[in-house]
Amino acid sequence: MKRPKVMTLNITPGKPDGKHGWQQATADEAGDDLFDYRYVPKEVRQKINKPGDRSIVTIHIKLQNKAREGYEIADVTLVDPCDQISGTFTRRHITLRNLNTKVQQAYCNVIIRKGRQEIHCDPMIGNDPRK
Repeated sequence: MKRPKVMTLNITPGKPDGKHGWQQATADEAGDDLFDYRYVPKEVRQKINKPGDRSIVTIHIKLQNKAREGYEIADVTLVDPCDQISGTFTRRHITLRNLNTKVQQAYCNVIIRKGRQEIHCDPMIGNDPRK
């Protein structure tokens, strides 16, 4: 098995400028507040689905130290038609395991909660084990 990939999820209120990998998300429920999020380093995200690599990939995602500001991981949802990706999470950390044996378009949605607001942060994970 390969060495686990480690990413950090950064999230902050505000309007994104589109620079440095920041993406925009609008909070559900309690308003239309805008948030910016990004996964760093982006190089790790790009190497997760390298074509031709059939190794199992373990991905650790940690929430940047935002506990004092009230952010926590509320849920992680997977749409995975080929049963390739599984995961567990706590309020601060996510572990995903990708078997990476079948080509598929899978979706992972990380839901961050701040008070009653939920912010959806997509890490864009997929499989392409073809040679």
